[in-house]
Amino acid sequence: FEQYAEEKKREGMKSSSLRSYRCTWDALIEQVGEGARLDDLTAKKIENVIHDGSVAESTRHKRFRHAKAILNHLGCTSVLDAVTEPQREDSLPTPVRKDDLSALTTALKEDYRAKRRDNRVQPGQMIWAIPVFRFVYHTGLRASEIASLRWKDIDTEAGVIRLRTQKNGTENATVPLVSKAEEILKHAPRPREPDAYVWRSPTGPKFERSEGKFADLVSERFRKAREKCDDVPNDRVFHDLRSGFATHLASNGLGAHEVRSAMRHADVSTSMKYVRVANADLRDSMEGAFS
Repeated sequence: FEQYAEEKKREGMKSSSLRSYRCTWDALIEQVGEGARLDDLTAKKIENVIHDGSVAESTRHKRFRHAKAILNHLGCTSVLDAVTEPQREDSLPTPVRKDDLSALTTALKEDYRAKRRDNRVQPGQMIWAIPVFRFVYHTGLRASEIASLRWKDIDTEAGVIRLRTQKNGTENATVPLVSKAEEILKHAPRPREPDAYVWRSPTGPKFERSEGKFADLVSERFRKAREKCDDVPNDRVFHDLRSGFATHLASNGLGAHEVRSAMRHADVSTSMKYVRVANADLRDSMEGAFS
């Protein structure tokens, strides 16, 4: 290992990185014992270190990278061929639930009222974001799509929202405008000229703005509201409102292909994650019913 470390120092590897590699090497030595030869380091013993269930998934992946780099340097490639690389767990979405949305908006209203009493905010500030949150939950729009949405994109007769450009570059897609979302539009600011933005802050421009900055603004508004709400997990972000939309669909019987269509996913495997979350919810409810 010292030979390996010296070479990596010459190549410019940081001391902190070398210490991390040393920790992996020490764990390997512990498996075979002090004074053992490299030949004693079998695939099974390497896997005992890499697949240690007491360490985090990220640590298991790091140990695999470290062991592979060191042993390749030492010419021990044959033993590595028999070592199984740790698989990354398929992370599931973290949706904002209907109850989360209610708690979030209630906390935001209370914070607004308290600040208004102390004259710390102007009328309409802060709470303008509440209908935005609700609209996303009922349409599944992304922050960028909310930021670019104009009144001319809302077709109430056809019952659709027209998206000029999507994340994947697709143009002129449509999203169903359900009655609940249409009702929320009543709380959008006026005036409502065709070229005016649907959602904006009380002092925000009506016709021209940096749409990227507005997307950041609503995301930041969500973060601040979540910090005031103890009932919503602190890892939730604005995008999780969109996840809440998809999970709500799956929980009410829509299949992966229907969720894919509603969410405009490129791959149905992404949509399947929301079905899995909904199934996990159902399983938990059934466990509770039988407990």
